[in-house]
Amino acid sequence: MTPVLNRLRRAQGQLAAVVRMIEEGKDCTAVVTQLSAVSKA
Repeated sequence: MTPVLNRLRRAQGQLAAVVRMIEEGKDCTAVVTQLSAVSKA
């Protein structure tokens, strides 16, 4: 159970980073890169 929770927490953190990047108006390429990392998590 612990590995699953760790993986979900990592994905949650990456999604939070994507939301923050969009709110700050970051470059689309950087946002897409983060989204790719989330989907792999």
